[in-house]
Amino acid sequence: MTQKTLPEALSQLMLQGQALHQSGQVAEALKVFEQALRLDTHHLDAANACATVLLELGRAKEAFLLLDFRREAVLQDADSACNWAIVAEQLRLPDLAQMGYEAALRLEPQHLRALNNSALLAGRQQRWSTAISRLELAHQWSQGNGLGAEFV
Repeated sequence: MTQKTLPEALSQLMLQGQALHQSGQVAEALKVFEQALRLDTHHLDAANACATVLLELGRAKEAFLLLDFRREAVLQDADSACNWAIVAEQLRLPDLAQMGYEAALRLEPQHLRALNNSALLAGRQQRWSTAISRLELAHQWSQGNGLGAEFV
């Protein structure tokens, strides 16, 4: 039997965790994603997967700490920055949430989740012009890509 390389092992664990998560076995999925993260503590997909599951389990503070520990790398990846922002919002940390959404949009100006969520955050903060312009951008971009208005 041949031993798997680290990338192969990580890929297998991520696929296994995704399958468990999709089948509703959330606690088991978390264990598998955590195993992947132990193999490579810098693996952003594993960190994001762990954070997503932790958030679903109502463990927002753990999800935030997990991503915040990797903040420098997280803020250099649009999806990770957006996930960090979502968790920050859950913890009622609007300044950090805004920082995360802004980082995501700097990296990927048409990141729909960041556009949508940052618009909603801006609305809650009564920053109306930002809220409206971001929702308009999200709507335009989603229409142009066949995603439909139900996304925004």
